[in-house]
Amino acid sequence: MSYWPDCDSLVWDSDPVMARIGSECIRMSDYADRLRTVEAGIEYAQRELLADDPYPYLDNLRARHELVISYTPETVALAGAIWHSALYQRAVSDGYTPTDEEVAYYRDQNRLRSESTADFIELRDVLNKLPYGLI
Repeated sequence: MSYWPDCDSLVWDSDPVMARIGSECIRMSDYADRLRTVEAGIEYAQRELLADDPYPYLDNLRARHELVISYTPETVALAGAIWHSALYQRAVSDGYTPTDEEVAYYRDQNRLRSESTADFIELRDVLNKLPYGLI
């Protein structure tokens, strides 16, 4: 069982395919998850860079932030999905395949992460409306 769905099996699925990489596909939901992650990274970087702490990691953070902004979050998210798919296919071609248990765990974790991220964003938005903001 592949954790990366085969495009041909998704012809009638409600989650549209954005791109085909070999025999695998990138679904709109995969891209949307990656885009949310990239956008969260941008927000994090902006907050950290505004704090202007003299920590050495800020140079790396600033360089990465500028690179993401220069390519746009959408491009970075799609490139990440393509890279992940190609890397997965290479691993499979080299004989590394996940077990059914690993696939089930991966899918469960992605589902839980998506649900908890949406819950967190909703909670953050509510808390930020309070006079003292998000603590």
